[in-house]
Amino acid sequence: MKHILIVTWKKKRIREAYATLTAICENKGMPKMETINTYLSRKKIPFENDDVLIEKFQIKRKTYKR
Repeated sequence: MKHILIVTWKKKRIREAYATLTAICENKGMPKMETINTYLSRKKIPFENDDVLIEKFQIKRKTYKR
């Protein structure tokens, strides 16, 4: 099962979609990728601080037979 990460920038009020944490963590002022991964994978809760809210959503894919 695949997933998508939705990032909400609180100060700018902008939402962005990312496929990986690496792309998100390259931005300045973000905590370490391991910290965010702990929230999203192990605790199963969104990561949130004063600047950003990061949520992980599962994508269910179906294959169709022709």
